[in-house]
Amino acid sequence: MVLFNHSYTLATNSQYCRIRTKSEDTHSVSVWTGTEHANHVSRVDLGWEVLIGSSWFKFAFLEFKRPGTLKDIDWAAATNGTGPVIGAGEKICRQMVKYGYSWDVKFVCACDWQAMVLLNLQGNRAEWYDDQQRPHPIEAKGFWISDRNRMKRALFVFLKLALKSYLLERNMAVF
Repeated sequence: MVLFNHSYTLATNSQYCRIRTKSEDTHSVSVWTGTEHANHVSRVDLGWEVLIGSSWFKFAFLEFKRPGTLKDIDWAAATNGTGPVIGAGEKICRQMVKYGYSWDVKFVCACDWQAMVLLNLQGNRAEWYDDQQRPHPIEAKGFWISDRNRMKRALFVFLKLALKSYLLERNMAVF
């Protein structure tokens, strides 16, 4: 509700950018496996969409994990820009990148109710998926939030940034 009430208006036609939240959203995309096309199905826990014209477009999503699943040590190097996500966090990160690829969304996050990691995926989307299934680094800017009192505010700011970025990338001036 807070994000809805503090959204953007498009400068070109003064159209208010309505947003909605969808849970358990399923999406399928065809990907080339090297020998054939395969259907790649993704189901995201919570996603945010913006209404542009008569169509809804996803601009961010959140994956919920069991309490204690997100470990600071796994994400520390990635969130401070000195290395990749490691350990169990690497699998979660790959899942978030897969979802980002499927929906063409750069703003992804995970929360286990004790910690939250917010990622802004960088670089060319085509490089996020490797048809040979080889691990390779994907640039991202990340934030680790372990203070439960700051999580809602951090998520709000993150989603505002995601929406503004989405609209600006599509050359939609906002105010």
